[in-house]
Amino acid sequence: MDTLRTPPAAPQAEAALISALLQDPSAYDRVNTHVRAKDFYRLDCRELFATIARLAEASKPFDVAVVAEAISTAGKLDAVGGKAGFFAIAQTPAAPENARSYAKLIREAAMRRALIAAAAAAIEAAHTRPMTEEDSADLAAEMANAADQIINTHEEGFQPVRGLLGKVVEGMERRFQGQRRPVVPTGLAELDYALSGGFEPSQLIILAARPGMGKSALAAQIACHVAEHVGPVGFNSLEMSGTGLMERL
Repeated sequence: MDTLRTPPAAPQAEAALISALLQDPSAYDRVNTHVRAKDFYRLDCRELFATIARLAEASKPFDVAVVAEAISTAGKLDAVGGKAGFFAIAQTPAAPENARSYAKLIREAAMRRALIAAAAAAIEAAHTRPMTEEDSADLAAEMANAADQIINTHEEGFQPVRGLLGKVVEGMERRFQGQRRPVVPTGLAELDYALSGGFEPSQLIILAARPGMGKSALAAQIACHVAEHVGPVGFNSLEMSGTGLMERL
């Protein structure tokens, strides 16, 4: 018999993040690209974060008094538990320097809830829809695509420049201190030099040339090097079978 389960959530982290932001508004720049209002499970914390985000993006202050006034003006005071509920959240023990850790816990719980919802939708479809073998394959592909979108949604859409600048500055500071960027070398010295060390995370690399110029051979060579020195590689080809690809390698 199925039992009801409480959805994954991080209620203490949600309250701690709101408290940390009210204590130190500069912490917002460290979390605004990692978590969004819809990632919050608690309605009160969701409304408070949305209010803080609106104030921050408008370059307005968002201390306790300002946020309390903004919530009241928007008619959302009841949604955060009234004044007592708001001040209880604002007084939650929290360390502003841990704001990113709180955001990570919130984001992880939100991703798990989204994955559960996507899986539930797929299960419902499998139970209720008449399906051919092709339909089943399509549903599996939809599920995989939904999972991929859930995992990558924290970078979707427009991003505020203030948050991106923080990442750029952090990267520059690491390089100034002698830390190397996380890159994947191709194994071809001149190409790696041109790419400042190799492929960077999230990059889309396109090899373009006329037919017969060696695009597939080059891609296969890079894949072999990465598989040998970095980690597993997935190689998908629309023109060669698996055995044909292995013969070329």
